[in-house]
Formats: sequence, structure tokens, C-alpha cells
Amino acid sequence: MIELPYGQRPYLLDPGPHATILTPPSLPAPPDLDELIEAALVAPIGQRPLA
Repeated sequence: MIELPYGQRPYLLDPGPHATILTPPSLPAPPDLDELIEAALVAPIGQRPLA
């Protein structure tokens, strides 16, 4: 059985014995928040750099 997210309760699905289940690759860890804030302050979108 596979649990698929569906509303407040998961939807249970029986794919059968010959099914191949594919999963997406995991995402990399997000950048550090301090680095993101620093980059945003150095070069705001649509504006000239502040520094």
C-alpha cells in the first residue's frame, strides 16, 4: 500500500505486484538565512547595489 497525501487523510493505493514506484530526488538543503538576507541587501532586485 502507498499513502498519497489527499486532503486531511491520506489516500491508500494498492499499486499491485508489478508496479514500479518512482520517487523524486530530494532537494538540497536551503541556503543559510543570514546569507540570503546579506545577498538581498547587497543587491536588491531591480535596484542598484546598496554597497
